[in-house]
Amino acid sequence: MLYEFNLKTAPENLYDITQNVQEVIRESGVRD
Repeated sequence: MLYEFNLKTAPENLYDITQNVQEVIRESGVRD
């Protein structure tokens, strides 16, 4: 399964990207 993110370089968008990645990890069933 492939996920694509619209990454932006603006610092204020970093948190949103992190949240998206964490959600994808949860949905994919990956565990630390």
